[in-house]
Amino acid sequence: MIFFENEPIDFVQGEKFKYNNSGYVILGHIIEKLSGLPYGDFVKEQIFIKLGMIA
Repeated sequence: MIFFENEPIDFVQGEKFKYNNSGYVILGHIIEKLSGLPYGDFVKEQIFIKLGMIA
C-alpha cells in the first residue's frame, strides 16, 4: 500500500499545479511489483552496474 493512497487531493486535476515527489513513490512501487526486486536492488542491477558506475 502506498502511504498517501487514502489522503484527500489538494485540488481538482488540471485546476492547479503543485510539485511533489508522489509520482516517484508510485514509480518505485510499480518497479518493485513488476520486477519482484526491492527498488534499490533494481536500480543497482539495471542501471548502476550496467553503466559501470559500481561493481
